[in-house]
Amino acid sequence: MRKIIVLLAATSVFGCSGNAARAAACSDVDVDGKQALHYLIDFNYELGLVRSEDPEEITWGKREILEQGADLLPCLVDIYHHGLQNNVELWPVDDAAVPSQGRWALELIREIDAGVGMELYREQLSELDKDASVLDRIKLSAEVAVLGDAKPLPGLVAFLERSPNTDSTEDAYVATWVQERALKAISVHHYKPALPVLEKLKIAKSREGLLKVVKAQLAEDALVLEEYVKDSRLTSAALFALKRIGRDEIVKGIAADPRNPARFAAESVLSGKREP
Repeated sequence: MRKIIVLLAATSVFGCSGNAARAAACSDVDVDGKQALHYLIDFNYELGLVRSEDPEEITWGKREILEQGADLLPCLVDIYHHGLQNNVELWPVDDAAVPSQGRWALELIREIDAGVGMELYREQLSELDKDASVLDRIKLSAEVAVLGDAKPLPGLVAFLERSPNTDSTEDAYVATWVQERALKAISVHHYKPALPVLEKLKIAKSREGLLKVVKAQLAEDALVLEEYVKDSRLTSAALFALKRIGRDEIVKGIAADPRNPARFAAESVLSGKREP
């Protein structure tokens, strides 16, 4: 029932219940929630008015918002769509225009509710210009898939199968990032049809470890994945992979071993935390 109420609240902020509902979206946020929002607003709009340059303050702000979770979701969705236009009391600058967009909030929204995050990525896809690049479309499709929708997977595999044409260093960077997100999506869905393509895939050196983990996952090679857990660069991905092939007992064994340096990561995976 709580899930239904949260989704209805978020839907109303999408514009279905008028300005009154949108204006109320952040009005009930408690003191700690507003302080956390102030840090993130200051940081993301580069105001420099509070201690948002302090990583500890930003970390605290994000943690506080995620702990409040569903209670702050309507407020975050409103900020995503309208900036602070409906919540000017959160804008600390009198002589500067109130921002009308807040897409930075999507990072938090997707962690609180994957379904709402997925809809916002789909919304971005629908808003793309007809001349938008393939990279722009695949980038958003990959996020939709990572959050739980299997429909984009064949397109993501097709993207990995061909070498993306990149005209600039920036495009090359984006292509590498999209390859990583496509691999994450394939792992999330344990999408075995991708394995033949992954066996031949050439990828940036910095992503080779992830590629090895996903290939071992699709091959359901638990022994290899256990070895990858020992590599601190691959620990998290390998633990999620073990869970996705149904080898929870291995992850539980790692979590229960006080001498295993991966035990805290294993506990996090077992807790149901979503992979970034």
